[in-house]
Amino acid sequence: MNRPNDTRRRRGLRWGRPFEVFAEAMFMGFLAIALALPLVTLVAAIHASVRHLRRAMDDERPGVRDYVDAFRECVLHSWRLSLALGTLLTVGVVIDLPLLAREASTPSVAVVGIIIALAWLSALITTVRMSAQWRPGDHWNDLGELVVLSSLHPRAIIVAGTALVATVMVGILLPVGLSLFGVTLLAAALEVRSAPRPAELPPTATTNGETRA
Repeated sequence: MNRPNDTRRRRGLRWGRPFEVFAEAMFMGFLAIALALPLVTLVAAIHASVRHLRRAMDDERPGVRDYVDAFRECVLHSWRLSLALGTLLTVGVVIDLPLLAREASTPSVAVVGIIIALAWLSALITTVRMSAQWRPGDHWNDLGELVVLSSLHPRAIIVAGTALVATVMVGILLPVGLSLFGVTLLAAALEVRSAPRPAELPPTATTNGETRA
């Protein structure tokens, strides 16, 4: 009987799975960055990559077709938002890089550069979390509200921390920083597992006698 061998084989697969998912995350990070370059595909690229990683963690073995379907479905609902966010992030980089390069000149320049960098990082983190948590039928306004309200959740903080490390590493060693973006996507995939849905938001405002969630 080969039951002991089968058991050892299953254990080997189980122990090797985290490394396989981590390698997949590195690849998804580069793929998401490449697909997001047209700007209008920013949200869809992040969404499809996070969805791919989430399914990989669930041992569903997602394929290229699954990724393409998720990307195509999301881009139809997000291209305007992607264009706005992508333009904002691009402008932030163009403005901030010269300021940070001259940060030693005057303290005021350094302060402005740091403030813009923090605002840029916040926008990036929000974009990643919103893209990761989107599902067909979700409204972006409700999803943005959910992301803001859950910013102090432990898993949201992990997403923010990995994004911060990746951003810093881009300025030190570009290939390492870009690959670490995959870790941010992996953290976002883990957050999606426990994230509340927009319908679970508490009432926050009343307009014309109607309560908006």
